[in-house]
Amino acid sequence: MVLVAGPVLAKDQGDAEDPRCFFLCAPELKVEPTMTFENLANRALVEVTDAETGDVSTVQQETESVFELILAIEIPTEIPRVGFTLETIFVPLGESDTNPFGRPAADLGVEWREDPNPPIVRFPPVGKSWAGHQIEVVLEENVPVFASGLGTPAPFAQQLKENGTKILSLVGNVRAARSVAQG
Repeated sequence: MVLVAGPVLAKDQGDAEDPRCFFLCAPELKVEPTMTFENLANRALVEVTDAETGDVSTVQQETESVFELILAIEIPTEIPRVGFTLETIFVPLGESDTNPFGRPAADLGVEWREDPNPPIVRFPPVGKSWAGHQIEVVLEENVPVFASGLGTPAPFAQQLKENGTKILSLVGNVRAARSVAQG
């Protein structure tokens, strides 16, 4: 799904001297026009059964575009960077006699079946850390470059180097860079 929206500038949350604010400030209504493109990439294949002949054919879903209006009520507070937003989506050009999820599968002559090739999801064994399990996968797959974004990769550095994996550490300041460089 791809969303396209216009930029919106952040609104000053007001100062403490604003007479309209005690804790919650005056609400503001925002209207955000949005164009959504669905099934743009990796469109699903759907098997359709002909009601008369019983023949099954496979078709690829069409790319759809939907114009939506996002209606938002923003309620700023006296606390900096804290506020509340209530949103709803309105589709002004949508059909009024169709539910928002489309027609039921039975009306389309579609039979729902389980995916014969479900995605493989690996969870870490009990007692192992999530990071340790991910490093095992990196080692198994012979990943050429490992980028560590949180903390130091020191606990895994020796294994990665022995595997021929280059290590990159993403740091946010000089202190963190020194910590990673020291191992």
